[in-house]
Amino acid sequence: MQPLAKVPDIPLVLVAGADAGFPTLQALLDKAKAAEVLMGNTGVSTSQHLAAELPATLAKVHLSSVLYRGSGPRSWMSSAGTSRSRSST
Repeated sequence: MQPLAKVPDIPLVLVAGADAGFPTLQALLDKAKAAEVLMGNTGVSTSQHLAAELPATLAKVHLSSVLYRGSGPRSWMSSAGTSRSRSST
């Protein structure tokens, strides 16, 4: 088998506000087992969406997507503390 092209490396970071209650990825996945957790991303099947879905799928939990028009608005909302998780319990 011969490689055809290099797939780009895309660095991704998981960000949650200090008061979100998710100091680790494991804490977020544990919360998602008991309550709805919202996840901001820039669209279905984007690298951000798929990178978040992989650990969620492996942990057998569901993360509810909140779609933003581009990563700029999503990043701004996260850093401003206005993009938060919502608990349904």
